[in-house]
Amino acid sequence: MEQIYCCLWQDAKRKAQQVITPERAEALHRQGEPYTVVFYVQNRVRYAVTVSKNGVTVRFYDAEQMPECYYDYQPADADRMFLRKITYFTCEEGRVIRKVIHSYNPRGILTVSDCDLVVGTQKDTEQPINLSRNWERYPEFEDYDHLLVQRSDML
Repeated sequence: MEQIYCCLWQDAKRKAQQVITPERAEALHRQGEPYTVVFYVQNRVRYAVTVSKNGVTVRFYDAEQMPECYYDYQPADADRMFLRKITYFTCEEGRVIRKVIHSYNPRGILTVSDCDLVVGTQKDTEQPINLSRNWERYPEFEDYDHLLVQRSDML
């Protein structure tokens, strides 16, 4: 798997802007400044991980480079982060037609928003949830493998 680092990730175009060296990305990591590492499989974007002191976003893409899901983490302390949101995408003919957003409240409430982007409707539901699986260790520089796994246990 190839990887590149950049200062700006254009999600809509699946394109890295302001490509930087690994050394520059490591310096940004130490300073808590944002950067993105993009992983390619057979010259296609598979993952994009944006890291900063404000959190981590992991984007998963399918073989056609369409979004599959995004995981958004917020920092909890120096070593851990809390998975606060997962967005699942349904795509057809090169466009997103549905999003299902799982928003996790630290008080133990899961809100699920089902958005039909074709019809323009949204349905929200809430339920209590055990949040013990919502914690991850904050990644060290170049240690992203534990974040590049889609977690079926979160459905």
